[in-house]
Amino acid sequence: MPDTPSFDLRTEPWIPATFISDGQEHMVSLTDALLNARDIRSIGGDMPIQTPAITRLLLSVLYGLCPGGPPLDEWRELWDEGPFGDDITDYLDQYADRWDLFDERTPFFQVADLRTEKGTYSGLEKLIFDVPNGDPFFTTRLGEGLQRISFAEAARWLVTAQAFDPSGIKSGAVGDPRVKGGKGYPIGIAWTGNLGVLICEGANLWQTLLLNFVGSGLNPHGEPLPWSDDMPAWERPQPTALATPGLDQEHPGDIRRFHGPATLMTWQSRRIRLIHDDQWVTGVIIANGDQLKPQMADSHETMTAWRGSEPPGKALGQPLVYMPRTHTPNRAIWRGIATFLPSGAISGEQPAKSKPPLTVDWLNKLELRGLLPDIQVRMHAYGVTYGSNNSVIDEVVDDAMDLHLHVLASDSDDVKQCFVSAAGMADKGADICRSLASNLALAAEIPPDAWRTQATQQAYAAFDRLYRNWAAGIASPDQIDQAREQWRSIVRTTLNDLGDSLLAQAPPSAFIGRYDTAGTLQSAGKADLFFRSAVNKLTAAPPIGTEQDNPPQDNA
Repeated sequence: MPDTPSFDLRTEPWIPATFISDGQEHMVSLTDALLNARDIRSIGGDMPIQTPAITRLLLSVLYGLCPGGPPLDEWRELWDEGPFGDDITDYLDQYADRWDLFDERTPFFQVADLRTEKGTYSGLEKLIFDVPNGDPFFTTRLGEGLQRISFAEAARWLVTAQAFDPSGIKSGAVGDPRVKGGKGYPIGIAWTGNLGVLICEGANLWQTLLLNFVGSGLNPHGEPLPWSDDMPAWERPQPTALATPGLDQEHPGDIRRFHGPATLMTWQSRRIRLIHDDQWVTGVIIANGDQLKPQMADSHETMTAWRGSEPPGKALGQPLVYMPRTHTPNRAIWRGIATFLPSGAISGEQPAKSKPPLTVDWLNKLELRGLLPDIQVRMHAYGVTYGSNNSVIDEVVDDAMDLHLHVLASDSDDVKQCFVSAAGMADKGADICRSLASNLALAAEIPPDAWRTQATQQAYAAFDRLYRNWAAGIASPDQIDQAREQWRSIVRTTLNDLGDSLLAQAPPSAFIGRYDTAGTLQSAGKADLFFRSAVNKLTAAPPIGTEQDNPPQDNA
């Protein structure tokens, strides 16, 4: 019999990392990723959602090394001096037995003796998210790619499964009292799947980790955030088939069950065991793990924006309960920019109907202390939309936009108003294009639906690039007035160009026109007149003071 294989995540290369020096992607170990974080531009994976899953794992190591996160006054020292060095290695070595994928007693993120009553296991399609369950032909993974994967790839999917695994019926693990008839009935999606993940990215991995390394001393009222007994999974007892005592709470109103970011970033939503043949991973058992509902985690989960919801609040005896905001596929990140700018003091609502990520509030506190560097950052949105009762992954969200860090972290009402109003102007501009297309179709007496849809898509495609470039070019909150006027000019020019294009596509019959049933002439000339008037009205400068007096609306 061959020896049990070993794959130690501390020392074996398994994380795809793009290095600044040569621009090439190399596989690195967990230790190397952290120690060389200043030399790594970014980390990747087999599909986009592996990046946030692995990033959160790296961050949880920092939280283990520095419980409660960094104090405000020490954050800039970490930024300037770089990774913790030997402290990282020493910390990981404290839990050496917890990092091996195939440790006989404590395999990483798994249960060593996990089994079903019949001794069966599933194929890799249960672990690999880019294989549609039941539709293996709609994938690039055919043949051997679906029969076995390397230990390194298995490690990436294991971390991703604990973060984003769909709900649905799971394998019935022996020893789990929740199993009925050999099946593990749904307990919900894995924790991170509930979130519209937002990661602030710097020029290298170390900057990215530090920008998202929130300290518990964030609370604006001077009291620390209510993190308690917060620690990553490897500092807790090794899980068994049972739900973890003290974590799988039955009382959703008790926010102590969240503990803090280290707990949530390594939440064991599933009980998993990788099946291998000593050289490759060939199958998997995925059973139910620790259940956790996302209500009221707004003081513990750092990487998502929040919306107030009243119905759950009434059920929990709370006036307003915060739920994570999820991303909408095919809706650009900038269209919901209001959700991830600092709260400021815009409306004075108590409690506020929405909250930005704790990451952004943390950056705002650093900005107020004068601790933030003068750099460009990227706000990266990741997420998953689930279908069929959350049992399958329908779509993956992967979008980003660049902002100056001082602008992103500013809680100026004027800054937020500028960005939100600009996004709203783009939305209204798209509506104006849609109306023009509809009127042209009416004049030509052709079905308007396809014309309207195409015009709207063309407008958003044009505004998408322009908004991102415009936002990235604002280097300081002091440039907001200039930026506001610049955006009006951009929108005016863009809409007029789009109008010209739509008119050029109209058939000759639209220019001849026709009378509708009410006896009103419908023609391309009349449609154009209405369009230009609407463009001028939209892009006209408002009376002095009125734009600033209107609170920004949540555009997400």
